[in-house]
Amino acid sequence: MKRRVVNLFIILSMLFGLFQTTIANYPISVGPFLGLKGGVNAADVPWQNYNGFAFSNLPEMGISSYFPFVQNASFGGGLNLTYSTDGFLMSYKDGVHPEKKTTHQYNFFSISPYLYASGFILGLNIALPIGGTQEINSETTDVSSDLLATMFEIKLGGVITVYANEYGRFNIMIEGSYALSGMLKDDYKGNDGSYYNYHPGQMWFGINYMFNLQKPLETE
Repeated sequence: MKRRVVNLFIILSMLFGLFQTTIANYPISVGPFLGLKGGVNAADVPWQNYNGFAFSNLPEMGISSYFPFVQNASFGGGLNLTYSTDGFLMSYKDGVHPEKKTTHQYNFFSISPYLYASGFILGLNIALPIGGTQEINSETTDVSSDLLATMFEIKLGGVITVYANEYGRFNIMIEGSYALSGMLKDDYKGNDGSYYNYHPGQMWFGINYMFNLQKPLETE
């Protein structure tokens, strides 16, 4: 599962980056973004448990900043501040009792430094837990932030600039992330006696507008 998630992130971001045709670098800029997100638990699960896909119940939203590193090449970096929700589905089937489905939704405030090069993004999410919910067969239970850990996620993505002028640019974005560390503060014990944790693999697709804070850079 982990290898499939990572391979999917790489393939999609490469395809997305191929559409990026802008060569000149962008000036210092900042702006909001909004998107639709969904994912899976990309970690092993106990016997008779199964991972499944779920959309996040809240949009991915935040503020992005960009700083050019050089003038004549599309290379820079920045920092994103995001209110983020990781959603995924888990089900339990033992062949005797009715299937039990649990939809997990966990909220985080993410601080995300990143590098940008010719339409590609590579970065790190530092996700600070806010709380969450677990919905089991239509019954919802709140999950305290005390039960969640700070997550460290690697992210990979692509950006298409649809329109740009002297004031800013409108972008379409796609990003994938994988949690290198566990979501839960303490591992949980499965029905096989082993211990497990959640490692979300998430993808989001959205839009972004960046306001220029200086004049567009000129190439020589």
